[in-house]
Amino acid sequence: MLPMLWAPVPGNSNPRPDFTPSPPLPAERILWREAATWAEEFWQRVARDEQVSDEMRQCAREAGAFVTRMRAHFAGA
Repeated sequence: MLPMLWAPVPGNSNPRPDFTPSPPLPAERILWREAATWAEEFWQRVARDEQVSDEMRQCAREAGAFVTRMRAHFAGA
């Protein structure tokens, strides 16, 4: 199962959305970091899954890299 951002919609069975998660709010930083850790794991698993299309594995690599950069940026925030 994929996040709904990638769910097929009428007229577009293979959407390629812009994946730009919001940065954490100050009061949510601790929970956000934990969620980001799980998100990285999710995207790594999708990127390795041979049952997933090549295009979706590429999306997963890009999404995982984005989450990794955000975690690094907000690690000390």
